[in-house]
Amino acid sequence: MVGVVWALVWYLWFRYEPNHHTVVNEAELRVIGTQPPSPHPPVPWREMLRSRSLIALCGMYFEIIYGWYFFLTWLPNYLMKARGFDLKAAGWLAMWPLLCMAAGVAFGGGLRDVLIRCCGSFSGRRTPGLIGLPLAEPLSLGQRSHKIRNWPRSGWESLLALHLWALRPRGPFA
Repeated sequence: MVGVVWALVWYLWFRYEPNHHTVVNEAELRVIGTQPPSPHPPVPWREMLRSRSLIALCGMYFEIIYGWYFFLTWLPNYLMKARGFDLKAAGWLAMWPLLCMAAGVAFGGGLRDVLIRCCGSFSGRRTPGLIGLPLAEPLSLGQRSHKIRNWPRSGWESLLALHLWALRPRGPFA
């Protein structure tokens, strides 16, 4: 409810330009020195929707945020109910995949910068994903097929696999 009230107050108060705000007078406008805004060109929606790069970027972020949301919301409950951890341990253990994601993003971004300098833009942007994603997939498959191979047998093995999976490269180069 607070968010709805805040959004309403923001909508009623906020303006893009000072000359559109009812409480800004002429003297203030002279001090601010704003000119009436010129209309911006129309958004090229058709071009944007046809852009393969933009569609791939949206798909990549959908997958990244979906995984992040899983680790943030579902993992603590899973650790407590399915693996028998108490609330404190589940909280500490559920923190690690998110930290591993942050480390993976920082390391992958730095690696990408180095590869771009030495291998060029085309290869440098693609190499971390071409190496990291295939290395991360066995961990993902291991997590999915644990009933077949009876692995992982403990919560710690499961967490290790999840944390290593969270280190996989992601971002603009994935």
